[in-house]
Amino acid sequence: MSNDRSQPDDVTAIDSLIERAGRTHVIPPREDQSLLDLLREPRVFRRATELLRSKNKEERHRAILCLERIGYVLEDQQTAEVLLQHADRTKDKLEVMTTLDALKNCTPPEPLAAEPLVRLARRPEWQVWHTAVQCLHLAPAGEWNTPSWRGSTATPTVSSTSHASSASCLRLNRSRLSKISSGARPSTCAASRWTRWASDSAPACCHSRGVFPGLFQDQWWAEKWIARFGTSEDVPFFAKRAKALTTGRRRTIEPPEVATLVPFLSRHSEQPDVRRALDLLGSHADRLPDNERGWLEVHARDLLKSS
Repeated sequence: MSNDRSQPDDVTAIDSLIERAGRTHVIPPREDQSLLDLLREPRVFRRATELLRSKNKEERHRAILCLERIGYVLEDQQTAEVLLQHADRTKDKLEVMTTLDALKNCTPPEPLAAEPLVRLARRPEWQVWHTAVQCLHLAPAGEWNTPSWRGSTATPTVSSTSHASSASCLRLNRSRLSKISSGARPSTCAASRWTRWASDSAPACCHSRGVFPGLFQDQWWAEKWIARFGTSEDVPFFAKRAKALTTGRRRTIEPPEVATLVPFLSRHSEQPDVRRALDLLGSHADRLPDNERGWLEVHARDLLKSS
């Protein structure tokens, strides 16, 4: 083991490191490489895993986000499996959603078990099933993309082309996904399949850009999707969303919308429209819903300081 003094050497130091690593979900453009390097220490993983059993909700939350960063750094199997087990075990729906949001950013070398993901994708709370289907690509398609699974949902589904990437299959699934804009709940199979095709995500993003005049849940799904796989051409849309947030929206949503807006805009910070949008959020934070303002205070304090 290295004698590097920068490595944590006691529980207090490790807990302090977990607190630093457990403030936000992974935001690649804003990640601190020195912090990521410290997370390679095995004792950090062991301690974060212990804290998943804490009775303190804040400690569990920090542990989840810390484990997400460990999985982001190591791309290992163990971290992904621990997150999946916790998502399947915990009862709090928002904690399940947070854990699945962390899991979907992991890239384990081997597939995960399909059974708990399918169980979570069948939960009635949309915050849970929506996030669960974004993780289905981590499980073997043959264990969840079956006639019985597709028949168990009241949603449009996609035929067994989970590993396909041909133009014809993309056109087929894009056509079937068009049902979303008519008011149907987004397809569980389809959402996961677009995740598989992240490397060729233009069709999915093109479709998602047309979803917004529908149900709120579908709009929320589409906005998150574009934030994850969109390009610089989507900057005007997100700049517009940032402006809309500062007009005094009363509706509170979880997770906060800025948790989607800020990471996307940060990836395109070279554009003047982006800088104006981020400055607007910082300078008018007092107009945001409490949870949106609270997210900025914790995760993007620099925006508030620069305003």
